[in-house]
Amino acid sequence: MRVFQEDKGSVIIAVTIAMMVFLGVVALAVDSAHLYYRQVQLQDISDASALAAGKGYEVSQTEAINKAIEYAGKNGLTVTASDPDGHTATIQTANGETGYMDVTFPDGNVKVVMKIGYNNFFARVFADDSSDVGVYSVVGTGILNSFGLGLVPIGVVDNTFTPEVQYEISYGPGSGYDGNYGFVNLDSYLPPEDSGDNPAGDNNFVQYLADGYTGETIFQIGGTIDTITGVRVGQIRPNLPTGRIVTLPLIDTLLDAHGVERVTIVGFAEFRIDSYGNDRVITGTFIRRIDEGPSSPGSSEHAVQAVRLLE
Repeated sequence: MRVFQEDKGSVIIAVTIAMMVFLGVVALAVDSAHLYYRQVQLQDISDASALAAGKGYEVSQTEAINKAIEYAGKNGLTVTASDPDGHTATIQTANGETGYMDVTFPDGNVKVVMKIGYNNFFARVFADDSSDVGVYSVVGTGILNSFGLGLVPIGVVDNTFTPEVQYEISYGPGSGYDGNYGFVNLDSYLPPEDSGDNPAGDNNFVQYLADGYTGETIFQIGGTIDTITGVRVGQIRPNLPTGRIVTLPLIDTLLDAHGVERVTIVGFAEFRIDSYGNDRVITGTFIRRIDEGPSSPGSSEHAVQAVRLLE
């Protein structure tokens, strides 16, 4: 009888220990899943804040910081733009969990770091009330590297242009370059790694002028296109109404053009058509624009800028 009681007591102890271990494993799994979910959520907020900061960085570092704070707030965090420990801002979740955000500018990029101490569920039994979750995002900025649908076949020779200042972007009769007046053949495009010619006809010029490019090609900086000769008054006037906003390729030069000539794309610009007067010249203003997408190094007031996540 004593042996049976001793065995029964041993089983109870073993079961108790096993249950404690099992509950510990369950608690760890629940808290780990919770923290993983919070990390994914915080990473999304960090990415959104960093992309917004990248767009602001084209204005100034202060604007980048303000945009990062703004978008962290739009994504559910309460942000206080000061921190006693020297961080960019203090952040807090709807559950009262607190942490910090830092915005820095390493190597000309924008880096956002976020860290929050999230409440644990079962780990509190072991006096572990919270666990720190940290994430970061790095955004690169530069000139938009590529563009596709909607590109309009007017090639603007790249120069120093100031947004919202009026410029003439085409040439009137007698002022062009050996028959070139600022128009290009988008169907003749060759990517940067290709050389030679692409003798495509310009039958789609009027369509692209009216509706923008409708094909599948993605035009890249460094790629080449042919110029189109002629003033083309009858095609320009009905298809470029005043007030229309278009995206145009920036090209390297027309100085060497003799008839149809290959020119190199060096960027893209957004432009508002202000007039097409009796002098047969397109006049308008460049509009500052920042997109998310692939970028090339550099900055410009008039070329479309781009931001993208690097890390």
